Amino acid sequence: MTCNLCNGTYVVTNDIGFGWIKQPCPKCGPMPEEVWEKKHADFKKRLREAMRQTELVGKDAS
Repeated sequence: MTCNLCNGTYVVTNDIGFGWIKQPCPKCGPMPEEVWEKKHADFKKRLREAMRQTELVGKDAS
């Protein structure tokens, strides 16, 4: 079951009149460390794959 405010992202965006501010969800609180670690590991994996792909493209262009 996901939160209605943050939709499971642990972040809410509030309009402060002259812009937007991102804050931790008041219902869920800040993102738990183990969730952050998993998201960060997934991001690093995708980044490494993207970097590998750009290296392959660069070699083909030479």
